[in-house]
Amino acid sequence: MDANTPSNLHHFTQVVAMDAKRNGVIDMLEFPKLKRLVLNDLSNFKSFRSESNNDGIIRTLFNQVTLPNMEKLRIWGLQYIVKLVNMRAENSSKSLQNLKRLDVKDCKSLEVLFDFECLTIPKDHRVFENLTSIVVKGCGILKYLFSPSMAYSLVALNILEVSNCESIKAIVGKEEKGTSEIQIVEAMKTRVVFPKLDRLLLRNLSSIQMFCSQNCELEFPLLEDLIIENCRMMRKLSPWPVIAPKLDISDLLDKAGSLED
Repeated sequence: MDANTPSNLHHFTQVVAMDAKRNGVIDMLEFPKLKRLVLNDLSNFKSFRSESNNDGIIRTLFNQVTLPNMEKLRIWGLQYIVKLVNMRAENSSKSLQNLKRLDVKDCKSLEVLFDFECLTIPKDHRVFENLTSIVVKGCGILKYLFSPSMAYSLVALNILEVSNCESIKAIVGKEEKGTSEIQIVEAMKTRVVFPKLDRLLLRNLSSIQMFCSQNCELEFPLLEDLIIENCRMMRKLSPWPVIAPKLDISDLLDKAGSLED
């Protein structure tokens, strides 16, 4: 099933307008056959499901919704969305388990892509193991893309492109306490490997300082296409040497510190 949303529905605020409750508990809605979703330039859109549209409630795009077979997700120009997914329960971690391509553009209020909140992710559980492409552009207050524990799950990621996000300080941010069995210990380095990443583009990120803000050793076994443009605060990718056998290390460092437009 494909869902292509017309771009002229400016008053469209949600897809599901009614919440099913049992004993005061909101049931999780599942769309098992939905594989592709495009939400484009919906200026008043607040959530896939209306429960998170009330005033005072942080607006999460997929609130109490499971999309177990979603493969392609494109979110463009949704001005009210603060989070894509809030993973507060075990079944939430399966919500986008088959997602392959994520494209997010011009979501001006977006603060977090995937919020694990109080959900602890086991070390052997890879939430986004099928995700091959992440493209994020023009999300002005987004500060990082994912935590170290999420980075561990990106075993299939082939393309990562981030541009025109002026508040991003790092691609891999800090791990929130209680959200992972993976321990990131200060003053001790932890290796983060992107085993299939071969294209990395960082462009027009005025606040970014490093790829990873924590004490992580980065490894890119297949990375061949590295583009870093107009990232004026960036001097290195990581506090530790970067392992990228398909790139010339000196060239890698030059690109990481590039000040050219």
